Amino acid sequence: MSGFLSSIEYSYNTKSVANLRLPFYTLSIRAPGGSLLPVQSYTFPLPPQQYKKEAAPLNTVYDTQGSPAQAGVQRSVDQFGQALPYLSISGTTGWKLHSADGYIFSGTDSVIRIQEILNRFAVLNQGKQQAQQSDLYVLEFYDFFMNDFFQVVPIGAIGIQQSAQQPLNAYYQFRFAVTANIAFGIEQLADAVLGRLFGTGILTGIGLAVGAGGAVSSVLANY
Repeated sequence: MSGFLSSIEYSYNTKSVANLRLPFYTLSIRAPGGSLLPVQSYTFPLPPQQYKKEAAPLNTVYDTQGSPAQAGVQRSVDQFGQALPYLSISGTTGWKLHSADGYIFSGTDSVIRIQEILNRFAVLNQGKQQAQQSDLYVLEFYDFFMNDFFQVVPIGAIGIQQSAQQPLNAYYQFRFAVTANIAFGIEQLADAVLGRLFGTGILTGIGLAVGAGGAVSSVLANY
C-alpha cells in the first residue's frame, strides 16, 4: 500500500487572479424610516491593520450517565444556532492626506472624525430615548472587500493611541456587536456611499454586479 501511495505524484500550485474587490470600510449613521442617504458617514482612509469577525455558535453540551455501550457517559446537545458576529477593528489613519476622502482630511483629522461619528450616534439616540421615542438611529458598517454589511452597536472601550515611536500617527481600536445583517438595497447603498467619494452614479457606470443576497461582486477595478 505504501509503495502505491509513494508512486503517486502530488502537485500543489497556485494561479494568479486579479483582485476586483474594493478594500473600503465605511461607518454610516442612518435615520429612522429607511432613508437612503446617511446622516453622517465615515470611510476609513486606509484599510484597517486588523479586522476580526467572530461568531459564536450557541450550543450547550450536557454529559450525563449513560449505558455501558457508551462507556458510561451519554452526551446530549442543545443546538440553538449561530449568534450574530462581533467585529474587532484596529489600525491607523496615518498622517498624510488620503485619496479615499479626496485629500481633504489629514490622518489626525480622520481619527477625530471616527470619534465624532461614534459620539454623534450616541447623542442622537440619547435624545430619542429622553423623548421616549423608540425609532432609534442605526449605525451601519460596510465591508466592501468581503461583502459584509451590518447594523452594529459599539461595545467596550473606544481606544485612540499614540506612541513616542510614531508620534504623528494615531491608532484606533474598537469593537462592534452586530445586531442585524443588511441584505437589501445594497446597490443603491453602495452608490450613495461611494458616489460621494468618486462621483454620483460611478458604480452603475462601471457595471456594479450585485448577487441575489445583495453582495457586491465586482466594484471599482480602476481605483
